[in-house]
Amino acid sequence: MRKWWIILISVLCFLSFFPGKGYTQEELLSVRVIKCTRPHYLKAEVISPDEGKEVSIKLAGIKSPIGRAEIYKKALKRVKELTLNQDLKFDFALGYSEEEEVWVGYLYIPEGDEWKIVNAELLREGLVELDEKTAGENMLGYLISAQEEAQEQKVGLWYLPEPQKREKREECPGCIR
Repeated sequence: MRKWWIILISVLCFLSFFPGKGYTQEELLSVRVIKCTRPHYLKAEVISPDEGKEVSIKLAGIKSPIGRAEIYKKALKRVKELTLNQDLKFDFALGYSEEEEVWVGYLYIPEGDEWKIVNAELLREGLVELDEKTAGENMLGYLISAQEEAQEQKVGLWYLPEPQKREKREECPGCIR
């Protein structure tokens, strides 16, 4: 009986060192964005470790402002400026399994010696809204802060235009012929 336990433990230890194909939560993957379909949906090519593999990416923690066409266009333009044809890093927000067709996570862009998170930048600029359902627990507070910053500065979606003053007239414009 003891031999079976030793064999089982040995096999489990061996498999833990060689997990097979897949990605862990901790590793950042190198990707190159090749297409922006929506402000929070992108197509990317994996640079490493699976070079050449195309994947669909959903930016975690944000959703597009579908009801605001002018902000939607600005958001799409901005995400293209930040990501298109650039080498970036990707991190899964909610874990990963081989069956998933869309990767949900965060894109990191280099800024000097540091990395900025694209998801948070779009929130900070008021171009998208927070989506708590797709945000990872470890990033939720950071994303909330980014959206609150946009709200305080009244940018993008949070911009409140001054009401236009109407011109006063004594005569009826339709009455003059």
